[in-house]
Amino acid sequence: MRCEAALLAGAILFYGSSCGQDQGKPAGARGPLTLRIMAPSDGYQTVQEVAYLLGRTNPGVQVKVGDMAVEVYSTGGFARDGIPLEMGENTIEVVATDATGQRVIRSVRVIRKEPQPEPPPSVLRVVEPADDIALLPGETLSIRAVGPPGGTGFATCFGGEAKLALTEARNDRGEPTGSYSATVKAPARGSGKAAVVAVSLRRAKNGPTMEAKSKGTVDVWDPLAVQVGECRDDRSGITMGLHSVRLGGPYLARIPRGVRFEIVGRQGGNYRIRLSRSRSGWIPVEDVARLPEGTLVPHNYFTSCEINGDEQHDRVTVPLLEKVVVAVTSESEPLNKLYLDFFNTHDALTWISHKTGARVVGTITGEQMEDDWYRLTVPLKCKQIWGYWLETDGKSLTLVIRRPPALAAEPASPLKGLMFALEAGHGGSSDGAVGHMGTKEKDVNAAAVAALKGVLEGRGATTILVRPGDTNPTLTARVEAANEVNADFYVAVHANAAGNGRGFLKVSGTSTYYRDKHCRLLAQLVYNGLLGLGWNEFGVVGNFAYSPLQNTKMPSMLIEQAFMSNPADEARLLDSTYQQQQAEAVADSLEQFLRRVRE
Repeated sequence: MRCEAALLAGAILFYGSSCGQDQGKPAGARGPLTLRIMAPSDGYQTVQEVAYLLGRTNPGVQVKVGDMAVEVYSTGGFARDGIPLEMGENTIEVVATDATGQRVIRSVRVIRKEPQPEPPPSVLRVVEPADDIALLPGETLSIRAVGPPGGTGFATCFGGEAKLALTEARNDRGEPTGSYSATVKAPARGSGKAAVVAVSLRRAKNGPTMEAKSKGTVDVWDPLAVQVGECRDDRSGITMGLHSVRLGGPYLARIPRGVRFEIVGRQGGNYRIRLSRSRSGWIPVEDVARLPEGTLVPHNYFTSCEINGDEQHDRVTVPLLEKVVVAVTSESEPLNKLYLDFFNTHDALTWISHKTGARVVGTITGEQMEDDWYRLTVPLKCKQIWGYWLETDGKSLTLVIRRPPALAAEPASPLKGLMFALEAGHGGSSDGAVGHMGTKEKDVNAAAVAALKGVLEGRGATTILVRPGDTNPTLTARVEAANEVNADFYVAVHANAAGNGRGFLKVSGTSTYYRDKHCRLLAQLVYNGLLGLGWNEFGVVGNFAYSPLQNTKMPSMLIEQAFMSNPADEARLLDSTYQQQQAEAVADSLEQFLRRVRE
């Protein structure tokens, strides 16, 4: 039997078709009264105790699903969650009645079945390693296989250097699950070439043996051989581990072309690089050029640091002996500061020169965090961090820090004179999430941004649309558009979506997102403003890895207005009156933020 989520997803494919039989309309009815049951499909089978129904009719009519009246939204959509089911066949009746008394009845059959246990695996399969791996001696290799339960398994790895027993996991009832695993340290010397992991499994003492091999190979590198790589991409991201994140990141740093590092391992399409004594990171293989044997591992130090400024920015500059990995992060509690971390670097700083051109940078200090990791702490004498970025000319590295913008004096709006980069999510061929009534997220986002643009400009702000019209610029292009005009804020507007496995009305509400700590207050105040419009809570989400939030040179945030997958949310987001209310609430929250951080 298919899983519940898959069945429900399949049922939604019946969008636009009518399930059940039309029971007729009274003679003389004026105008067609339509009624469609969109999900579940007729004859839908489930093991759940309840069903979830989605339908569409004419706006303004009355609908009963079973014995319960349900709300019909402005789109004509309606839903009922948690319809109780008896074991066997159930008939759910839906009745729509308009103001004239015209009535349409439809029904759908839902069959509730007893859950059936998943059959145990009948073949042996090696799950890990799935990718090619390169280890240093002493590092750990994880092996995992799935097969028939109750067997005795062994794994052979490192080209026959190691053979070890596999342990079978058991469930809460103590029953064997067919999931076999083991961990082993890489030997001091490998076979000299990459080799697969071979697994064997025997279910009975004298029974036949099942065998399988891993998709990925395992190699053990010579610990005495030094391998150096050089970044050949303009902005390659370094992650702290291997993971899959739909939005990308989070990144320790993005590094420019020419930065060098020691390569100490590989897994699949990523090299592991050594940053310091205890820290390592991962970078895509395609972004790295491996340098010839004998190339020295980069090692950096600097003896001086200059703090100065120009008309708009403070600048912290240090000379670069070597192009090494450098990361910058923000801290906002209890005081605003920036951490500038240099890897493959030791402390030699004896000359910190503060000049009068600097206005917001306080007294900088340096600390050797551990071998090969040196940190500059840059305190900021302002209530809000307004943006920062790194620049390099190959001989020196500069941390550029934006100063607070000049805010209009009361009683004028503090928004007056500020530049806002507004992003309507998706666009062009990218529709984004599509609501059950057919609404495209890109259109909802565009309407919301248009309303926000009007309100902000009405209060004296200037705006730029980084996704103008029904276009679909890359995220990089959207960020560059905001950075090029030196925007004071970046506000992205999207709409959320979720699965309907727990019901069509279960997941609802608004949320805001930020990446760096100094953007939290902004996201929190906008979230509070949206809650004031009557939304359910979905939360303020930090450390969010949406690319524009990581790469803009100004405070940035993302608004997920509500859920396209909820027919009530979908209808409200289409309402032009609501769009105006939302724009006013966001603008009010931005004003509140600016008054909080006014110098």
